[in-house]
Amino acid sequence: MTKTTLLLKVLLIALASAFLVACDDDDDDPKPTQNDTLSLYTKDYTIWHYFSFENGVIGTGSADPTGADDAAWKARVDWDLAFHYKDVRTNSGKSGDGQGGMIEATKTEFSLVTEAPTTGYLVDDDLDIRLTAAMPPAYVTSTANAVCDDWASYNHDEHAWVFVEKVFIVKTAGGKYAKIWLKSFLDNEDASGTITMDYAYQADGSTNLE
Repeated sequence: MTKTTLLLKVLLIALASAFLVACDDDDDDPKPTQNDTLSLYTKDYTIWHYFSFENGVIGTGSADPTGADDAAWKARVDWDLAFHYKDVRTNSGKSGDGQGGMIEATKTEFSLVTEAPTTGYLVDDDLDIRLTAAMPPAYVTSTANAVCDDWASYNHDEHAWVFVEKVFIVKTAGGKYAKIWLKSFLDNEDASGTITMDYAYQADGSTNLE
């Protein structure tokens, strides 16, 4: 073997080693979140819409808490949030068997919420939800998450919907993290019943929400 050939082999080994180290360093870097917007019509008072951060909207179930399909959805761990009118469920507590929950972020600007806390998440409990469009409305005790219960309200004096300036952090059914901004309950013609939600989901399981 010539000195030139030996030198080339040493250089190739050194380059390969440097490449592997660089790859390992990349694997240690926090992964960026998956950002998207959900627009969902929810004014059918009779159903819940079930949503997975990984798979989008995956199905609907009855809003009647005594229904068999409501119990079936509670036993599933493939959904993270559910929406009924302006009510929101997480897969936790009395709503589901997942590891979910919700907490209000300390910052109100979506882009500034960059880290999910690991504790303090409120799980779902009993909450009254509206079951009919008739006036006066009829309510039934179901389950939902109280942290975001006030995100949208109707101002009867001004005849307008009001949305709070809050960002919520969600713990998913599988124990991962996401942040959500419930932006509106109006469609493009200002009719109520359509939830618009910006969200960022961290698929790698870390608390990084940048």
